[in-house]
Amino acid sequence: MKLYLKNIMILGIILLGIALALDYGFTKVFKTGKTVKVQWLDKVNNIHLDYAIIGSSRAWWNIDANRINSEKKLKGLNLSNNHFGLNEILLRLKRFYDNENSLDKLLLQIDYKSIFSESGEFSSTVYNYLPFIDDSLTYNHLSERNSEWKVYKYVPFWRYSEYNFQWGIEELLITKMNLRQTIFDKAGNFFTDNYYHGASSFEIDSTKLILNTDLIEIIDFCEKNEINLVCFTAPYYQLILHQKIETRFNTIVDSLQLNHSNYGLIYNSDSTYFNDNTHLSLKGGDRFTDQLITDHF
Repeated sequence: MKLYLKNIMILGIILLGIALALDYGFTKVFKTGKTVKVQWLDKVNNIHLDYAIIGSSRAWWNIDANRINSEKKLKGLNLSNNHFGLNEILLRLKRFYDNENSLDKLLLQIDYKSIFSESGEFSSTVYNYLPFIDDSLTYNHLSERNSEWKVYKYVPFWRYSEYNFQWGIEELLITKMNLRQTIFDKAGNFFTDNYYHGASSFEIDSTKLILNTDLIEIIDFCEKNEINLVCFTAPYYQLILHQKIETRFNTIVDSLQLNHSNYGLIYNSDSTYFNDNTHLSLKGGDRFTDQLITDHF
């Protein structure tokens, strides 16, 4: 019996050692990557921006920071990412400043869904941070909102085992050999095409009309760091918006005294400006970039 227990203990120690070694190796390689925006921005250090754009894909697709930079002689980046909610936006801002960066103006995309989402709610995009949870700021932000991050940090290799479809051996080899190109450019822009594949209309309704308090934290962060916060709502196509949502949304914007521009309906009847009901096409993004330049730069 003693020999059996001894062998089990030895096996456990060996497996733990392998898990620790794999966890260290995967993390080291993934931190060198550039194809995920978290990887790219982790390497952005000690810069000052005139402005940044941040939000979900509605603030990312086809809005051209390069044109803003060129035409207005400014330095700016698009920090947005697919699915980003207010909680992930707050984390991105924290990490950006933790890397000794700063900015003068922040254009924050808010809309009728994000402002009423659950406080502390994450999208699937948050798991892009898995290789970076040894950073105390990132870990504290995530673990305070969901205990699963404690497991990912303290159980060796568990994070890469559970999310092997995103952070598995194939991605490890691709990253190591630098085989994958980024889907965004040097200013963080993502461009699509002019093909429309949405529905004939798009309805927004919700029974939850409670303010997502992550927005309050973003406002406080901007005030603390002397950032000029400008909020905007990106355009929709054929939006059907229930009156109770619009009223509540406007009440919150007014009560928080936000500098807010609502572009939700400016192209509402022209499908050529959209890829679907919530995302601008290349043509629409070009036109909307003009609008942002006129109104905010």
